[in-house]
Amino acid sequence: MTRLTTATDVIDALGGTQAVARLLDVGASAVSNYRRQGFPARAYYKLSQACAQRGLDVAEAVFGGLQSLETAQPMRASFHQLRTGIQKNNTKETEAMGFLANLIEDGYEPVTPSILQPSSPFVDRMGPEMQRRLFTFTDAAGDPLCLRPDLTIPTALEHLKRGRDGEKRYCYQGTAFRYQPRGSGKPEEFTQLGIEIIGEATDGKPHQQANEAEVFEQILKTILASGVSGFQIVFNDMSYLADRVDDYAFSDAFKNQLKRRLMQSDSLEVIQQTLTTLSQNTAPPPNPVRMNFEATDNIIGRSGAEIFARLERKQQESQNTASDLKELHRMRADLEKQSDGCANLPDFARPLIEPALKMGCREDQLVYAPNLGQKMAYYTGLFFEIHVPALQEKQVIASGGRYDDLLHSLGAESPIPAIGGAIALERLQEAI
Repeated sequence: MTRLTTATDVIDALGGTQAVARLLDVGASAVSNYRRQGFPARAYYKLSQACAQRGLDVAEAVFGGLQSLETAQPMRASFHQLRTGIQKNNTKETEAMGFLANLIEDGYEPVTPSILQPSSPFVDRMGPEMQRRLFTFTDAAGDPLCLRPDLTIPTALEHLKRGRDGEKRYCYQGTAFRYQPRGSGKPEEFTQLGIEIIGEATDGKPHQQANEAEVFEQILKTILASGVSGFQIVFNDMSYLADRVDDYAFSDAFKNQLKRRLMQSDSLEVIQQTLTTLSQNTAPPPNPVRMNFEATDNIIGRSGAEIFARLERKQQESQNTASDLKELHRMRADLEKQSDGCANLPDFARPLIEPALKMGCREDQLVYAPNLGQKMAYYTGLFFEIHVPALQEKQVIASGGRYDDLLHSLGAESPIPAIGGAIALERLQEAI
């Protein structure tokens, strides 16, 4: 059987441009672009399934070049190298560096995704802050690539490509790459050690909170085993904040804008600052372009009616009233009261609170931070960070969160529940 090595080979083998357009529910012109530019990451799942059903032999590079989970090795050599790179005079340090080995023994499946990744999933889902920190380039074939900035998205892509059902647990250890502003003192290469729980259990019972507690407990167990004690557990949930918006007397336009920006990962503090500035500016005059087309016109793929509606929405959003901003201030004050002591913490934090207290953490180490914005825009619910304030600008030594719509956006037919967390090993070592 001839191996298919290009997007054109796959399209032709699946019946041509029109057949693939129907399969992916896109226009024929999009498929024609795929012939030249390669497939987008969101198409990998359906295409790989269609190729598997036909028994086609497709080169890994056509669907992102990810190494299969089945062939991933436990990376025992990495454990040895990591241990020999640190001081061994503390038994707890050695225990922490054996975390991945313990996970494999506990049944977590090791994954070793490629360092080179298709850039589109990261650009689409990591949010503006992380997008600016990608190392991107184009290969000789014109395909946009990047050095992996984290290992969550590559693991999610591999899970989809294998078409796995049920609840799966993965673990990994590998280098991630993120641009840092010059003079920041932060490294652009660092080692992530982490886990992901993807999918739903087959027993039909909800496991989401149990999985959140499991991921957090595994991460916290490593921090504690390393001997680090001067840390805080900081957490938030943007979906919780968005739900709370309905409890306040905002205007409809302001309420919709606030919910949208919260789910786009902006913090309440940043939103309030931005909206306050906008409210102090005069509303922009009507766009003169509106005089040059009608609602029925089509302009660069958008109808005139769509453009009119967007202009009107922007105009309305720029006229935030003083009462809306006053209500936002009241909302922030109410949320900040919940951060005072474990008794006032919101219910969504229970998967963090109970394991932390059980493992010996103090109540004052648990901090609900409603002004904490999520650095990863793909988080959809609870997310947390473990801070060591003594490290100052490098204080975040671990983080994690729930990302229930990430796999859907990458090509899954429906949302798939998922939760993960990772530790920055170099920062953990520095904290030790």
